[in-house]
Amino acid sequence: MLLSSIGVDALHVPYRGVAPAHNDLMGGQIDFMCDQPTGVLQYVSAGKMNAVAVLGNQRIAQLPKLGTASSQGFKDTNVRVWTGIFAPKGTPPEIIKRLNDAMVQAAKDSDLIKQAATVGLDLPLEFTASPGNLSMMMVLGARRDAPLLQARKEFLD
Repeated sequence: MLLSSIGVDALHVPYRGVAPAHNDLMGGQIDFMCDQPTGVLQYVSAGKMNAVAVLGNQRIAQLPKLGTASSQGFKDTNVRVWTGIFAPKGTPPEIIKRLNDAMVQAAKDSDLIKQAATVGLDLPLEFTASPGNLSMMMVLGARRDAPLLQARKEFLD
């Protein structure tokens, strides 16, 4: 999605985790990669990787001079990393509610918010308030991405 929005054609190289990709980037075997701040801040701070742009709508506090891709002229590059908590099909609704309530409460904890911020992670709640909102976010993302994936003959498994 990102490559299409910035007009770059590149070969996608799948990795079994980010650690091997980080090693290959730092070793010069690959030219670039996208990762979340939590994975690369230590390398950027140590001068082992160069950060090019933040793909979200806001700069990150740990790299205040690093602009967003949008501010550098690349439109439609708001890529947000999110994490979902999933349970097996058939899990009783009361268990889902209990898990969700605990996660929402944890995401409001000021110590957790501060700790997360130190690694470039924010804990927004707009899509974490209910399992239904997580489902809606996934459906909307799939609808947004489907035309490009179909045009490129790529599919989500």
